[in-house]
Amino acid sequence: MKDPRKTNYLAIISFVFIIIAIAIPFLPFSTFGYRLQVSLCFFAIAFILGVFAFVFCRERLKGRVFAITSMVITILFIFFGINSSLRFMDAREMYKFRQIGKVLIEYSENNNGYLPEANRWCDLLKESNRSISKNSFRHTLGTYTKYHSAFNKNLSSLRLTNVPNDIVLLFTAEGDWNLNGAEKLLQETKGLDTYVLLVNGEVYSYNFEKNGIEIWDEKLKKEVIKSLRWKP
Repeated sequence: MKDPRKTNYLAIISFVFIIIAIAIPFLPFSTFGYRLQVSLCFFAIAFILGVFAFVFCRERLKGRVFAITSMVITILFIFFGINSSLRFMDAREMYKFRQIGKVLIEYSENNNGYLPEANRWCDLLKESNRSISKNSFRHTLGTYTKYHSAFNKNLSSLRLTNVPNDIVLLFTAEGDWNLNGAEKLLQETKGLDTYVLLVNGEVYSYNFEKNGIEIWDEKLKKEVIKSLRWKP
């Protein structure tokens, strides 16, 4: 016998939004951080529609299973997906920093041991290595406000062999292409996790409250180091 209840289209729409939310992080547009933010918006809409479909439509409509599924998936994503995504982005930024550091070392090796000129360092690295792009220098979450890899201006055009291993080479800061500066620029950067790459290739996160860098590893154990060296 045919079910006399009308279809709960609100619940179906909620489920469709869930499918879109899950698919968005895997689509090839913008940065992963931006895609994650868009995905969260779709999850929020799906959850709200699911609640309305489940609570207000009651037994008069069929398809409530879609509403329940939407709400359960959203809750699971909030508890498990967001944390996993943030850890993934953290690890990704570390990897990107190390890759840029390697390109910097290669550049110096191919230019008689000299590091690039600070005012043109992104241009020079991109010209010397076609495997990197403008996205390689952008922070994953740098969408609404521009966050970018910055070169320590104190190392501009210096011989790499004259620079100690514990000197800051790169760091994340607010700005754009060919961004360079030193301690002042780092301390002016707010609103995201900021990373620091030393000449020896080690990557750390910067703690603004303690004005020091923290060791990062896969077990998420951190140890504060008091200060940074900016000049050779």
